[in-house]
Amino acid sequence: MSSPYIQQFEQKIRLLIAEKKYKDAINICNQLLKDFPQERELLELKADIEEIIQSEREGYIKEKLKEAEVLLDEDKFYETLKVLKPLLDANIQNDSVKKVYKKAQEGYKSEINEKQKQFQQEKEKKYMELLSTNPDGLLAELNVLESNNYNNKDILKFSYKFKELIIAKKIKTMSELIFSDKFDAIERFIGELKKIDSSNPKVKDLEKVIKQRKLGNQIENKKEFLYQGMDYIETLMKLKKFQKVIQVCSELLDVDTKNQLLLQIKEKASQKLKAENVSQIAKTIQSEYPKALLDFNNNKAGFVKL
Repeated sequence: MSSPYIQQFEQKIRLLIAEKKYKDAINICNQLLKDFPQERELLELKADIEEIIQSEREGYIKEKLKEAEVLLDEDKFYETLKVLKPLLDANIQNDSVKKVYKKAQEGYKSEINEKQKQFQQEKEKKYMELLSTNPDGLLAELNVLESNNYNNKDILKFSYKFKELIIAKKIKTMSELIFSDKFDAIERFIGELKKIDSSNPKVKDLEKVIKQRKLGNQIENKKEFLYQGMDYIETLMKLKKFQKVIQVCSELLDVDTKNQLLLQIKEKASQKLKAENVSQIAKTIQSEYPKALLDFNNNKAGFVKL
């Protein structure tokens, strides 16, 4: 028979069991067993509590499993997952629970895919109409769609498809400009396309073609440009406008960087400009020397000896 001290706690434990406060009851048992590890009454009482807890847990699992199965039969997949998830979070190892949960997951995934498919079909119809009537309005809607679904690869793929259609439509609309020689305007147009989708293959191909055409145009005009430039340089050299010669040479060298004649003329003009500057300085000193000497003689105290 237990001591009066332990009997007092046994009564409290049984009262907690009656109130279904099993966790508190187990805690008291464990605390007493630290001091009285061989106390038979406490060991039996703890075993009874654990059996009650296990029985109630199994009953709770069966109840929740039955509820989940009813929901699953009604194709209420999300609700089924909500009922069973707490059991899995509690690490309850029950094959029936896992089986029903897996079925609910598969059903929910299929349901989401079907809803997304319907969503895309509805959007596609609307977007095709906007593509014809208001491409810029469509672009604004696509940007919002991407912003709200930045982690959804299917939605992003769907959006990119329509952006490609917008780009193709804009390129077709601006075909007259694209085949002209208004390269500045064309490059601005390509910049606008890049804002829609900088990785779009059509935009990249167009940019590449325009760069090649522009370069071809420059090459055709290069000889005439250089010829006119050389005439201008010759005139400037005769007028001794060496600073301007250097400037024009630099501009021509941007077109033909390895032109030896231009490099020589630029160097010659630089040397002449330097000599001209030295000569000018010497003349300035020579013209101002008498006045400076007179100022010195009149005010020697005001000059600092270096």
